[in-house]
Amino acid sequence: MTDDGVERVRHLPANMQGPLVPGYKYVRDKTPEQVAKEAADAQAKANEGMSTGGGGYRLTPELLKEIVTEIDDILDWIQLDPRQQARALTSFVPMGDEVASIAYVQDANAAGRSYNNYLNSVVAELQRQKDAFQQALDTYQKQEHQATDHLKGVNPSR
Repeated sequence: MTDDGVERVRHLPANMQGPLVPGYKYVRDKTPEQVAKEAADAQAKANEGMSTGGGGYRLTPELLKEIVTEIDDILDWIQLDPRQQARALTSFVPMGDEVASIAYVQDANAAGRSYNNYLNSVVAELQRQKDAFQQALDTYQKQEHQATDHLKGVNPSR
């Protein structure tokens, strides 16, 4: 700690060599090998958790419906807000017929197209997740219906 009560911390790359400035606490960042090993260990732990039941997570029909509704809400929000912003970012026109205005507008419009492409990827991923949750819900409901029919003595195969 310094006189002003603030601890000064600086992060150093794992491979940094050379003198250090007095008055700072130094923390060495992890090497890429350490980061990779920790990530592999975390993935192995997650895989083990998945094979042993996922650590107690339960997807109920109510929760699945709620998740699908939340994803729909997010998709609607993307259409209303970020999509409009992306469209605005692709519609700039140069203020004048000189190199600076033209180049600036080309860059701004390219940024808007990039943002729009990003939104497309977000929408595609959310739609993929929504479809997976909806499929799980449909499967669950189908199994529940079959179990109910079985208990009632109804045999749909006849």
